[in-house]
Amino acid sequence: MPEDKLKFLGDRIRSARKDCGLTQQALADQADLAVKTIQDVERGRKNTTYETLCQLICLLYTSPSPR
Repeated sequence: MPEDKLKFLGDRIRSARKDCGLTQQALADQADLAVKTIQDVERGRKNTTYETLCQLICLLYTSPSPR
């Protein structure tokens, strides 16, 4: 996935997480992921799996595309 798309996705996840009032640690705990994974996804450094992305979307009540 191109870097700009990873950055866009990471920004969307960060924004949704903050809208839900969650810290990176709280989201990681709820998703049963390492906080480092959340940090890397939010910074656009990690191309996450489909399963992880779906889990984050469900936890954050959001979609991967612009609203």
